Amino acid sequence: MKVSPFRAYERGQALPIVAVCFVAIFGFAALAVDVGAAQYRQRMQQTATDAAAIAGASAAEYSSAAATISAAAAADATSNGFTTDANNTVTVNWPPVSGNYIGNTGAVQVVITSTRPNFFGGIIGQNTTRVMTTATAILTSNGTAPCVYQLDPNGNFTSNSATIYAPTCGIIANGSSTYHSGTITAAMVGYAGSISVSSTTFVDASPAPTIPATDPCAQIPGCAYLTDNPPATSPCLSTNLTIHGTMTLNPGVYCGGITGNGGANLILNPGLYVLTGDLTMNGAGTITGTGVTIDMVSGGVTLNGNGTTTLSAPTSGSYNGVLFFQPKANTTGPTLNSGHSGSLIGALYFPSALITGNSSGDAWTLIIGSSITLNGANLLGPNGKGMTGGVANVVLAE
Repeated sequence: MKVSPFRAYERGQALPIVAVCFVAIFGFAALAVDVGAAQYRQRMQQTATDAAAIAGASAAEYSSAAATISAAAAADATSNGFTTDANNTVTVNWPPVSGNYIGNTGAVQVVITSTRPNFFGGIIGQNTTRVMTTATAILTSNGTAPCVYQLDPNGNFTSNSATIYAPTCGIIANGSSTYHSGTITAAMVGYAGSISVSSTTFVDASPAPTIPATDPCAQIPGCAYLTDNPPATSPCLSTNLTIHGTMTLNPGVYCGGITGNGGANLILNPGLYVLTGDLTMNGAGTITGTGVTIDMVSGGVTLNGNGTTTLSAPTSGSYNGVLFFQPKANTTGPTLNSGHSGSLIGALYFPSALITGNSSGDAWTLIIGSSITLNGANLLGPNGKGMTGGVANVVLAE
């Protein structure tokens, strides 16, 4: 068969067209795969940046050392997969060097920059993608720092005929809030979830919507220390200790917990008490102690009868500011039942548990719980002068 000379010139003309089409196809693949991957990485990176900024601002609450603040932020970024190396740069600015909070020593800015190779982009000259994320967190230490924290967004804060006197600090609830009867005197009453109010008097601030609060543990020296350095649970000074009459205890590990019966009087010398069971007081007994921290590794706290508990946390040292510390793994909540009164000076840290107060005349200073229920409780602070344990809330500002 003889080929036309005109057709011979057309041989191979489809090849450049196909080549151009392949370039276009890989270009679209690069757009779909590489851009999608970059957007996913950016979301993950922004989450890490936000968390690092919050960690840095939390550290700024109890430290004015730039190295300490930077280390806290960098450690949180590392825990979320971003450490300064050949592909990532984590920069901590205290105070911020850009944005609306330049020079504000109550704010911490974190900038994370990452460079990652593309899957298909190299074909069209885009070998890598650079992603930069920025976050600034700030301490809301403006006289309205919370002294009552309800942390679980699925939990609740319930005040039934309760009296709360906290004129220099506030209440913040991440879950649903219910106020039924009672009198609330607080510099701030915030709710991040739903709210129901009936027959309640708000003397100072009225309830107002707010962003969710973060766990303030990192801002309380003793809480941060116990979180990072869990104490040993052996050897045991006693096992399933039951007290009748008056007994003085020394710091140490009490396996199986402590029970006081029949009007027992328990005296705690200063130091750390580690309990692997319940702390229960029945009858008209008393518990007293100054410079005391009680670590509820397991079990719960129940104070029954017409007794009185008078305890205060250390004001210096490793356990500074913490009266009760409960690890997040322990979900057993404390209960102060009707008739029992108490002066509990220091942080009551029960982050995964329901705190129940059913008694009157309680001088609590700082409450942190997953959920909080107060039934007829009078939280008046030391000597009726108000709750005083406010911790600045850390929020993302930009």
